[in-house]
Amino acid sequence: MLKKTLLSGLGAAVICASASAASLTGVGATFPMPIYKELSKIYYEQTKNEVSYSGGGSGKGIASISAKNGDFGGSDEPLTQEVLKEKNLVQFPAVIGAVVLGYNLNGIKDLRLDPSTLAMIYSGEITKWDDMKIKAL
Repeated sequence: MLKKTLLSGLGAAVICASASAASLTGVGATFPMPIYKELSKIYYEQTKNEVSYSGGGSGKGIASISAKNGDFGGSDEPLTQEVLKEKNLVQFPAVIGAVVLGYNLNGIKDLRLDPSTLAMIYSGEITKWDDMKIKAL
């Protein structure tokens, strides 16, 4: 259960086929793109090997690496073990992000939402800031 929760909470994962070249090409999720670009610069400075990455979304990353068009693909969604085995791919977390709730309500300071209320906001059960559950907190 914990393993499944951790996997579903990953911000981005790298999906790899076998690659061994002085130049690597990746495509996929846009969320990790800024860090991939920055790390690629540092890697080039240290090794003179190029890594290029372009966004386009997780679906594009999965499709690209599945078709062997490139060396790695970025995906916000973990692939199942069955899909990884079928396509002869390996997947591992590369960049992890968090989702945070920000608010700016007049007269409200130090609002602390409990896990239950927060879950109700994200699930759409609570849609207004004046909901009784929030007022009680």
